[in-house]
Amino acid sequence: MNIEDFREDPIENARLCLKMAEEHCKDCGHFHSSSILRRANLVAEDKMLDNDEIESAIALVLRAVWRNQPRPHVIITGSTDTGLLATICRSAFMFGGEDMVRALQITLVDQCDTPLEICRRYADRLGITLNTFRSDFLTFQPQQLADLVFMHGVLRFLPLEKRDDYFKHIATWLHPEGFLISSTHLGDRSSETHLATMQVKVMENLRRLATQGLLPAGRSVETIETEIENGLVANGNLSTTFDDAGAAMAYYQEIGLPPRSFWITSVNRRGALSAERFYKTRGIAICQLESEDISK
Repeated sequence: MNIEDFREDPIENARLCLKMAEEHCKDCGHFHSSSILRRANLVAEDKMLDNDEIESAIALVLRAVWRNQPRPHVIITGSTDTGLLATICRSAFMFGGEDMVRALQITLVDQCDTPLEICRRYADRLGITLNTFRSDFLTFQPQQLADLVFMHGVLRFLPLEKRDDYFKHIATWLHPEGFLISSTHLGDRSSETHLATMQVKVMENLRRLATQGLLPAGRSVETIETEIENGLVANGNLSTTFDDAGAAMAYYQEIGLPPRSFWITSVNRRGALSAERFYKTRGIAICQLESEDISK
């Protein structure tokens, strides 16, 4: 096994998503269809905005966890496609090689079957231990406590009036010395220009897949376009999470998950692909129920 084995296949992800979306993605407003299609023409070398920092944060946590836990349990809370699972695996491989990847026990929780199935196929290809559960986070209870809970962009999907309830429940998934990594945008993410840019990109990818004969039989481009437009609008209307890093850190502290580290990433030093994202700044918080210095 080498680092190249963890490459994703964005086009195959899009093909599978479109095949399953009619049955599975109605409840999620076709969010996954629009998001996966946005990535459908990515080459493996392209990175998302905070990919390097996220992988470094995960590797830092795994180093701390692996001292006492030979088979770390990682819970991924919500996923669009194989991106977060691949990130976990790359981080583990860079830190501990194939032995670390094989040692991981990974649980993926999402309310939609589409990303669960896409990730199951990815895990099967690599021989990764992955358990998947279709569930709302507020009702899910893991079979074993987690050494790491990984949330990437999930905060904006949590209803504001229930955000505290969700976080307090997710905190019960953690081993007493486990970690939460929460990555979310900071500041205003509303932008009609960026939404329009994303819509153009998604529709171009859809038509490219249609030209290649990769759309599901019996489904027209026009029908899929309508579904995707609904998903893009819903995604664009999600509320801002935190105004700035101070507000984010204060919230984690108040909810009982004080940050041990907080990293900020910005599109200012990223390429054109990343600049298409809605946000300009993201905060990556490494939180823990009990204080422990993970830099040693």
